Amino acid sequence: MGKLTEVVGPSGIGKTQFCLKLALLAALPEYYGGLDGRVVYIDTESKFSSRRMIEIGQKNFPQIFRQEGLAQKMAGRILVMRPASLADFTKSLEQMKVTLLQHDVKLLIVDSMAALMSLGNEKATAGFRQHPLRWTLSFLKSIAEFSRIPVVVTNQVRSQSNDDGYHFSFEVDRKDGNNCAERPQIHQGGQITYVSGSSISICC
Repeated sequence: MGKLTEVVGPSGIGKTQFCLKLALLAALPEYYGGLDGRVVYIDTESKFSSRRMIEIGQKNFPQIFRQEGLAQKMAGRILVMRPASLADFTKSLEQMKVTLLQHDVKLLIVDSMAALMSLGNEKATAGFRQHPLRWTLSFLKSIAEFSRIPVVVTNQVRSQSNDDGYHFSFEVDRKDGNNCAERPQIHQGGQITYVSGSSISICC
């Protein structure tokens, strides 16, 4: 717990669907294998769909979602935020640390970082965007460590690729030389490969 994980992959590969399932699992009661908590879902591209989340729940947990009122209860545990600008998002982050503890939040999702950067710097160069991105990811990491909850962010890859796979768009390096986030890479077919070489499959 208390770790920042960045999920990276090309557009349309299933990153948002993966986040929806994570949000659902965090909101489920513990006796069903969930975290029995609230979720803060920062939706920068307006892709969050409560209908899709219910479909995922019905497919993966049919016995649970047959219970009357459970879907509505799960929906009530997920707070969706849609920042209008990078400044709006930054202000929300600065107020979030205490809020996470007070409201028993078990998961924070930002979907996606690439869209968030474009909100504030549509005409900026990639080098100019790098500074606010570094601050944002570093602050998200501090939130994860302070609140001891997982923070998941999605990101796009560069359009160019080669036989070695996709290049990451952003690198956030600490002074000790380590990246501040784990970097799973989503490939066609729904597989996530981590930098360490281990992999998991998305079953949504």
